[in-house]
Amino acid sequence: MQELTLVFLVIAIVLIIFLFKKRKELHLGKPQLFLYSLIGLVICIRSLYAFTDITSPGVDFLTGVLIIVSAILSLLVGVFFFIWALMIYPTVKAKLPSIVNHKLLNNYTTPVILIIIMAISNSTQSLADNKQSKTLGFSTENDFKDAKRNNIYSPEEYSSYLADKKAIEEKKEEDKIEKERVESNKKAQKDAECNADAYCYSMKNKGGDYICKKAVEKSAKYDFQWTDGVTEPKFSSYNWYDKGGKLVTLYGHRAKAQNGFGAYKNVTYSCTFNADTGDVINVSIQ
Repeated sequence: MQELTLVFLVIAIVLIIFLFKKRKELHLGKPQLFLYSLIGLVICIRSLYAFTDITSPGVDFLTGVLIIVSAILSLLVGVFFFIWALMIYPTVKAKLPSIVNHKLLNNYTTPVILIIIMAISNSTQSLADNKQSKTLGFSTENDFKDAKRNNIYSPEEYSSYLADKKAIEEKKEEDKIEKERVESNKKAQKDAECNADAYCYSMKNKGGDYICKKAVEKSAKYDFQWTDGVTEPKFSSYNWYDKGGKLVTLYGHRAKAQNGFGAYKNVTYSCTFNADTGDVINVSIQ
């Protein structure tokens, strides 16, 4: 429950900042009713739950007194939050004791005072936890707090819990490593398959379509026209020319070229290029 105290402190600090920005509006109205009531509810639930620690193992008379004092202080803070929320109503404010209506208690000082009381409550609870942990035989107060959060009050049971937790974490880590290994192997296999295929290797590196398209057009002696459609590629196949040298040859037949007499005829063409560098090695039009 120590975490709830910290949550309260954060909420209260945020509330103070909010109130400071609205310092010209001393009367907060409905926001005051909502915010203070919500915080008061959280603290009261926390306080009532803290009383149950009295019946837990390892609680002697002094530890019990510390737990009760801490819970009462916390409960008073929660109740005061409710009272402060209801003070937006003049009839309620008039019926409250004069100390509550003191001029020093306002929307700025009240959260600070309540934080101080909660800090005392938190320190008292920490003393109780420390004494209870020693009584039960825990090596450190932090170990006891962790065990308590998991409803464990025996050092032996806590050691077993830690061992099981460690085993679960190790299993998760092993599963993660195995998953990464399988994925790595799949990727390596996929890369190997791609590197063995001329088309895949070309697309992964320098491509070839655009490079060879320009090279084929440039190598034509006369006018050159492509006859491929929107869904038809200019190069219909990719083959290795020199796999070790990463040289790939592209073949195609969707074009027509003009001869020396001005006539057009359908042609086949090929282009060999280096898939690593993009350099064109050879171009042929027939």
